[in-house]
Amino acid sequence: MLWLILSALGCGNSELAPIVAPAPAPLPQSSDADAFTLWVPAKHDARWSNARCNDGTAAGLGLSTGDDANTWVIQVLGGFFCDDKHTDCSGRERRLTTAPVAKGKPIVDGDTYPAIAQGLLSRDADQNPLFHDANLVQAQYCTSDFWLGETIERRPTTGSDDGWYFSGRPVLRADLELLATQGLDQANPATEILVIGTSAGGLGVAHNLPLFQDVWPDAIKSGRVKVLIDGAWIADRELGPTPKANAWGPLLPACEARLMAEGKDPLSCVFGRSWYPEWKAAGVPVLVQQSGLDLTQLAAYKIKGFEASHAWREQAKTSMRDVDWLFSGGFRYHVIATTPKIGAGPHGATFNDLMASFWGNEAPRRVVFRYED
Repeated sequence: MLWLILSALGCGNSELAPIVAPAPAPLPQSSDADAFTLWVPAKHDARWSNARCNDGTAAGLGLSTGDDANTWVIQVLGGFFCDDKHTDCSGRERRLTTAPVAKGKPIVDGDTYPAIAQGLLSRDADQNPLFHDANLVQAQYCTSDFWLGETIERRPTTGSDDGWYFSGRPVLRADLELLATQGLDQANPATEILVIGTSAGGLGVAHNLPLFQDVWPDAIKSGRVKVLIDGAWIADRELGPTPKANAWGPLLPACEARLMAEGKDPLSCVFGRSWYPEWKAAGVPVLVQQSGLDLTQLAAYKIKGFEASHAWREQAKTSMRDVDWLFSGGFRYHVIATTPKIGAGPHGATFNDLMASFWGNEAPRRVVFRYED
């Protein structure tokens, strides 16, 4: 109850003021674990043989089919990245560089395993009224490259004396193409797709627009693909301390070409105000969920102290002023969409409420709260 009281007291003069807990999401209980089946693209077709994790093992995705055969919710997972400049690859956790494991043992193609399934991937209708009966997908992140690496050979890295594969784009393409064999018919007028890019996965989604257009041309042209960028919006910053997000592959090509034509560093495409116009021009609806004091970004940029944090928060809010669909709290947290907090807050202003409007093709709106203490 204490966090509810503190949140209510902290609400300032804002556009809307939902109550959302700043505390990290709890570890999943038994009710939060749902059975997913592992699909490993490389095991099903040789054209997906380059869909590999850093260590060369075959990447996979988890799929849980629902009663609503026409609705697909695809989470592109995150887990930061490494560039061997700001962040050494030698420090990556093994779970983020290799094929999935459960209870210390590898999960192989066709295995059913329990996965964290909260928020918009929960089967609980009370927690997730919109998508509890949809087909749910979790694309495993094991390439340490923001899903941007394009090479299919080993590259030198501190992560291994033998080098690593940085093949995020081939993995994402293989995942999307495999789903077409499992019932995702993008040409079917009844098919609707929500892509959730979580943290590093959000940056990967933002910079893979051409891939989505190539794999789902009909669905995108007819407005049946929507995107949620959860915890991956970055306000304009100095490039010096900015992690080299394009270390292993280019950022959004159209953005990079535009900035280079202007004589600017293409790394600036990592900033939300640089890539967002490209998605808007493509006609793909994007909902941005971003904390003004994102815990991951504060750590990455080493922001400490009240004054520095306040300036950071105000800069973040300003950077998002042109975002049509926005959910943004001005306190410390990271992601929301895949946590139980999607329903927290006053009626009409919860994340679930905004998502219902977004999914229902209503007029764009913004929920911005707790920026004025």
